[in-house]
Amino acid sequence: MASKLRNYICVKENCESHGFARGYCQKHYDVERKLGTFGAAQCKINECNKIAHSKGLCGMHHLRLINDGDPGEATSRKKENGEGTIVKGYKRLTIDGKVQFEHRLFMEQHLGRQLKDHETVHHKNGDRIDNRLENLELWSSKQPYGQRVEDKIEWAKQILVEYGYTILS
Repeated sequence: MASKLRNYICVKENCESHGFARGYCQKHYDVERKLGTFGAAQCKINECNKIAHSKGLCGMHHLRLINDGDPGEATSRKKENGEGTIVKGYKRLTIDGKVQFEHRLFMEQHLGRQLKDHETVHHKNGDRIDNRLENLELWSSKQPYGQRVEDKIEWAKQILVEYGYTILS
């Protein structure tokens, strides 16, 4: 990956040296740092009017360079409603402008509620893209605070009530 990030030229006009930091080569970076004159350079992608933050690129193009190896075009790649991509093996969808993982969305729809902070969705067969409901199961990482038997019993009662069970004496 380091080779991908070193494949850019200094943002200083008429400088053909390889970039080092903030889009500058080592020489120009040192000069700008010493003088305290880091300018607000524009992203070096044609027709992109955003401010360059790293490697002479705005945040969007820098992320594209890291993720895809190519900063791409100036236009945004926003997904249409219901469109998705695969991220680390999981299908990620855009629904009403909000990005969600499909397996979590399916589990929330099945439960009729949002997942709690301590809940995760596990793929039984290990295939992260297989989001059939019969392949998904709800996991919880919630643990009791204490180790005394009384504390564990109290915690067990609380979690049973939380998931809709009735405690008999």
